[in-house]
Amino acid sequence: LAGVAYSEQHREETAQVLDYFYERVHHLSQIDFSKVDILLIEHGTNDYNCGRQLDNPTDPFDISTYGGALRTALSLLQKKYPDLRIILLSPVYCEFMDMDNAKCYEVDFGGGILEEYVLMQKAVAEEFDIEWVDMYHDSGIWSDTISIYAYDRLHLTAEGQQLIGDFISDYLEENPMKPTE
Repeated sequence: LAGVAYSEQHREETAQVLDYFYERVHHLSQIDFSKVDILLIEHGTNDYNCGRQLDNPTDPFDISTYGGALRTALSLLQKKYPDLRIILLSPVYCEFMDMDNAKCYEVDFGGGILEEYVLMQKAVAEEFDIEWVDMYHDSGIWSDTISIYAYDRLHLTAEGQQLIGDFISDYLEENPMKPTE
């Protein structure tokens, strides 16, 4: 989709930021989404950590921005797979060990604090009338639990993965169908 084209075009730049990105996008491009019932998209932590611009007010589909890339991907997915249930999952709370455990609600890497990315994702979900799950505020990962659920205060431990898996599972059990159905 848009990510494949963008990563092909910017492969060298992308490889410098996230060396696994191109390979993951390639694998995603091989999936037959017509056979997928639900697509969960967790999006935002790497954009935040890289200081990706939140949005372009003159071009809402500017794929170099967080909001534009998300809009582009959602637009392409909805057009090609209109029956696909898409659920956006917000990033979870994080801290930065190399910055004396600075909190994501304090640190701006150039595009805003993490909650601004969370709110942008929520706004885009509303624009596209798709489900949005607020893992940032509601998952149980916060400053008082981060050391249990993220081994480096950013990447999840087994306990953190279990917590998030249970959180998403609970959401799906409580919302077995699209809200409009």
